Amino acid sequence: MDYSGRDPSEQPECVGGSAHTQEDALKVVIATDYKEMSDFAARFVARRMAEKKKPVLGLATGDTVLGTDEELER
Repeated sequence: MDYSGRDPSEQPECVGGSAHTQEDALKVVIATDYKEMSDFAARFVARRMAEKKKPVLGLATGDTVLGTDEELER
């Protein structure tokens, strides 16, 4: 699929597989660029943290997640 002509205001597309529960489902997010991916990931993490009483985060290391980390700081 070609996503290059997509309106930037659209949410990234989520494609989920089957899992035991909806919460366990792996979701693949197709973003148009690094900024969109970072913004989406930061919003997702912030939402999940707000939903849980005692959230547990397993954070990745390396340069790929720096944009998400910067968005979470805001």
